[in-house]
Amino acid sequence: MILVPSIDIGGAERFTCVLANHLSRSEFDVHLVVTGHPETIYELREDLNFQAFSIQKARNAIFKIRTTILEIEPDIVFSTFGYFNLLLSIFRPLFPRHIKFIGRESMVLKNKLKMESSKLGALFYINLAKRFLPKLDALVCQSKDMDNSLKELGIHHPNVAIINNPVNVALAEERFKVPVEESYDIVSVGRLSPQKGFDRMIEILHLYQQKYDANIRVGIIGDGQEKEKIAALIKEKQLTENVFLLGVQSNVYKYYKKAKLFLMTSHFEGFPNVLVEALVCGLPIVAFRVPGGINEIIQEGVNGFSVVDNDWEQMATTLQQALTHSFDREKIKSNSINTYSTERIIRKYEELITKVQSSNKSSIQNMVVDTS
Repeated sequence: MILVPSIDIGGAERFTCVLANHLSRSEFDVHLVVTGHPETIYELREDLNFQAFSIQKARNAIFKIRTTILEIEPDIVFSTFGYFNLLLSIFRPLFPRHIKFIGRESMVLKNKLKMESSKLGALFYINLAKRFLPKLDALVCQSKDMDNSLKELGIHHPNVAIINNPVNVALAEERFKVPVEESYDIVSVGRLSPQKGFDRMIEILHLYQQKYDANIRVGIIGDGQEKEKIAALIKEKQLTENVFLLGVQSNVYKYYKKAKLFLMTSHFEGFPNVLVEALVCGLPIVAFRVPGGINEIIQEGVNGFSVVDNDWEQMATTLQQALTHSFDREKIKSNSINTYSTERIIRKYEELITKVQSSNKSSIQNMVVDTS
């Protein structure tokens, strides 16, 4: 039973739908239970056992969750949201003891807490996580950075599985073939929010133009709270002929066909799906070396380049280096498909679920599943 607060839109929501759709039906009877509203932009299989409570706040749904678990009687309850993992671990005594619980963290916790306005609230969350998260039977981290972040905060879980995010290769290849009228040398995809650092991307592109006087076109795909701020900054830096805000696009893959680079300037990530999706299309990437799996994704000079965080001058220089570098795009594509295909990643999850399901607490100590 996969238990989540939402499947509306976002990285964790998309992963939840991928997991629910692709787990083997011959091995598992899959139920997807959403405590919030049922709306989603992602497709779900018709044979999926699905229900939604339409309860806005997850903590208000705890007794409905208990009732549903008693009705379904699952062997495994799987949560894919960080705060939901904590909620379930706190209230675990309410559930039958034979049921195993697996949580999947969706963010590098240390960096997420830095964004919290209340330091007291962040401290309270950490103390709860230290005490209760280890009560889960297994915990999935998308990257080694994510696991290390938990340990640095004093959160030590004995059964950590490191499993990267999957990419739907067939979908990527199909959408990649769609013709695109407008072409961009550099493409970036993400929410226009403080975390994603699009403001410093504009500053860096301004430095790049000053340094190299190059007439490049940059397409930024996405929407969010900082849209007006980013648009104003583009105008201020006189980049209106070079940088274009394309809004939300149903098909981002088609833009990778004619692009030379994918650029990311996030302050932190969980495990950036957009990077591996670009790589699966053979598009090299340039990004700041921030926590969240960037250093595990980028092979310097092979599939892209990384830059020390917040070094704007070096990033401008690296952009020029990457734009003139001879990348083997077919090699980038094949290596990435072999690493991040949905089939390969789902097998890792099936392996983990089977191990947890068939094992007692003591026999899965220090169990690690790694995609490498």
